[in-house]
Amino acid sequence: MTYTTNPAIYSFKPILELERLLNNAATRQSDPKVNIVQTENGSELRIAIPGIKKEQLNINMEDRILKIESEKENDETISKSYTYLIKEFDYTNFKTEYKISGKVDIEKIDANYSDGILTIFLPLKREEILEKTKKIELK
Repeated sequence: MTYTTNPAIYSFKPILELERLLNNAATRQSDPKVNIVQTENGSELRIAIPGIKKEQLNINMEDRILKIESEKENDETISKSYTYLIKEFDYTNFKTEYKISGKVDIEKIDANYSDGILTIFLPLKREEILEKTKKIELK
């Protein structure tokens, strides 16, 4: 079986690809980018959320699930003089969750927000740190 194709379709291919990318970008919600760092005393979540103010963030712990969400109104006006060609981040509203290990001391979790980066320190319980540095005696 043979198929005939119109050579003109190749001239429209970049436009069709751009349209596909734009449709995907418009319909998906961006998730914040996260770095997780292990330190001697625990772990740090470093979450990039540009354009969010401290007052717009809610951080809660429930059943060892760390919930982070924003409640930002979309402050862009509908009648703009420009159109997005690609929009890879839009954190008007987001919600992300992390299951926290039983080794983390949830009473001492600390959070800081500066320059668009939310840093959450998840300290190990003191006995976990002691176990990690235990000296082994030779017999």
